Amino acid sequence: MIRIAITQAAFEAIAATLPSGNVLYERERTPHGGYFVWLERAAVNNLERLRGPRDEDISAVIVRLFGEHAANEQIVELMDIVDGE
Repeated sequence: MIRIAITQAAFEAIAATLPSGNVLYERERTPHGGYFVWLERAAVNNLERLRGPRDEDISAVIVRLFGEHAANEQIVELMDIVDGE
């Protein structure tokens, strides 16, 4: 697993979608109030692959996918990778 920093909005989008306890995060917050979370390398690679045409950061990808389209098949693909490792 690797540690990444995401915005508070991205954290809330993930936490609202996944079952309780499935988001590994640290109590320490980023300087801008975000979170440090731990994800499998495959999940991070997938999030990077799903960036929009303007090279969104990972937080923007998370908000777009988890916030707007919780049943989106890209999320299913992302979670299948995480669950499969």
